[in-house]
Amino acid sequence: MLFQDGIGLAIEDSRVSAVHLKSSLKGARLSARAVWPIDSGVPLRQQAQALAHHLKEFVSTKDLAGAGVHIGLSQEKILLREIELPLAARENLADTIRYELDRYLPLPEEDLDLDFQILSEDRDTGKLHVLLAAAKKADLAACMDLAAAAGIGVSGIEPIAAAILNGLHDANGLLPASPFALAVCDRTDVVIVANERRVLRAARVLPAGGGVDARPARIRDAVEALQRTRAPGEALKLICGGPALDEKFLNRLRGPGKEMAWEAIGPERLPVPSWELLGAYGLALKAFDGVPVQLNLLPPEQRKRASRAGRYLMASLAAAAVLAALGWIGSEVVHQRLVHSRLDAEIQQLDAQVRAVEGLLSEVETLEGRVQLLEGLRRQGVPALDIIRELSDIIPETAWIREFSVLGDKVILDGYAESSSELIPLLDASPRMTDVTFLSAITKGRDGKEKFRIGFTISPQEEKTSDNGASIEKARARTARKAAP
Repeated sequence: MLFQDGIGLAIEDSRVSAVHLKSSLKGARLSARAVWPIDSGVPLRQQAQALAHHLKEFVSTKDLAGAGVHIGLSQEKILLREIELPLAARENLADTIRYELDRYLPLPEEDLDLDFQILSEDRDTGKLHVLLAAAKKADLAACMDLAAAAGIGVSGIEPIAAAILNGLHDANGLLPASPFALAVCDRTDVVIVANERRVLRAARVLPAGGGVDARPARIRDAVEALQRTRAPGEALKLICGGPALDEKFLNRLRGPGKEMAWEAIGPERLPVPSWELLGAYGLALKAFDGVPVQLNLLPPEQRKRASRAGRYLMASLAAAAVLAALGWIGSEVVHQRLVHSRLDAEIQQLDAQVRAVEGLLSEVETLEGRVQLLEGLRRQGVPALDIIRELSDIIPETAWIREFSVLGDKVILDGYAESSSELIPLLDASPRMTDVTFLSAITKGRDGKEKFRIGFTISPQEEKTSDNGASIEKARARTARKAAP
């Protein structure tokens, strides 16, 4: 990200190194560096005032007082354990680790600050491999006091071994794509083991003594011991580097014994001018994204948040660029808006005319529907008034129609009569009524009247094909009954 700063401060046994990285279009760029010697036999708290003075000058020259600092502690002050847990513990990993912490670390939890990183997940065996890191709270407090004396905030504290891996990871082609051991030869030799993703798995400080000639053998022995703790077939390639590495040291490292794949890294291949700055460089990279080792022993509530000044500056520059572009094309925008206004007015007029046409079309569709309905009724030839008029002539006075319904050419009558059975021949005698039948059984009410439900089909034809003589006789019988006293 542009306008972002990263500061790394590596506190080792005999020196403190500082690196400032500044973001650019090509990535993080080395902006400033410094190395200050310290007395290895004096506690850090007693040297804090002098170091704070150097650090304050380093920060003030680049106006970095608001930037967060990542601090690295030497391996002697860090406890590292690779632990194995059930895969199901992943959901509550922090609680699980704290619950079983006494199995992995020799000190009580209240004296330590912890962090962890998942190394691998094996779903076949159901195992989870985790790197656990811990440091004494007193050592972290000394780092915080130093930062406070220099007037800067601390964003994180981690092992320098992790910072070295992060620094070399940024240099393409230096580290293999398989598990390896890195021997950093300095005043004190440190062997670091990483997996194929270049994540820290172990770090060991080799014991001093025996002179320079004994150190290569100790490194070989340490790598072979670490090799025995790896899985079968997982060969560790040895990468060597450091300020003390020279041709004589390399010749002794080759020494007799089991052949070991190894490679030396000279300072000319580093992303910084010297090995002394590599740890601080890897720490400064933590302000940017993409480093493989993500350990931070500083409790979250004590961490300084990353400065947003770069983001605000980028937003301000982007806004200024937008305003400048708007000013440059402002006249064209005004012209286009006038054209658009005229077009909008014409579109509104046309839209009103379209809505009027749509309204007329809707009325036409409604009228067409009514015409189709009337045409259908006319084709059916079954006007309801004609049916009612004919029924009033046919039904005798001793019968009453309670309900009359017409559905297409089907007619249903519900009512009461003195004798319901007499209605069937009367209706059937009509030249327009066919299929006359009772739709339900005849029942009698308390008043002796018969309740009927009769259905028939009304024909649009004027005459039926049945015998006209029988129809005339029925009609006459009906007239006679009506005339009877």
